[in-house]
Amino acid sequence: ELLRAGKKIGLASSVIKVPSIKLKVVPVFPQSIQNPAAFALRIENIGARDITAGMLSVKIFDPQGKIILDDESLFNLDASSTAKMNYSAPINDPIFGEYKLSYQIEYEGEKQYQMNFSLLNELTSEPVFDKSEYKVRDVMDLRLKLRNTGRFSVNPSVQITVPDIGFADDRTFSVEAGSDLISDYQ
Repeated sequence: ELLRAGKKIGLASSVIKVPSIKLKVVPVFPQSIQNPAAFALRIENIGARDITAGMLSVKIFDPQGKIILDDESLFNLDASSTAKMNYSAPINDPIFGEYKLSYQIEYEGEKQYQMNFSLLNELTSEPVFDKSEYKVRDVMDLRLKLRNTGRFSVNPSVQITVPDIGFADDRTFSVEAGSDLISDYQ
């Protein structure tokens, strides 16, 4: 609005765009998680503004809900740039089930981003016998297939018992994440 001597002589307007902040967070885990569990969160500022006081809060829960990592980190991130935040969580004896990674980003005084990510620790077993039934003095052949469908390397103890013939065998195996192991018994 333009004024001259208190009288309106013109009017004009304009749109002003305020650049936005947009973040992308990508969890980065190794194929096989060892102890300690090392991982990273890659934060990408895909917006047009710098972040001058960001806070990244990270928690990892075991399958029983116990917190095994609780961390807060401050960060600054220029527009169109990436930061990698590295973490290490002690997982001495991984238990079977679902581990949960939870992270939250705050900047500009507000909670802006929250996400949960699951990490499974599971092992399946498949016994395969050479016959469907056995007679006295037959030799039993058993093949046990262990499949690690989780993200953790595990060392399970397996006990095979057949009480009717007095067979018992205890073994401990090492099975890497995403792999199979086959063990034969007679």
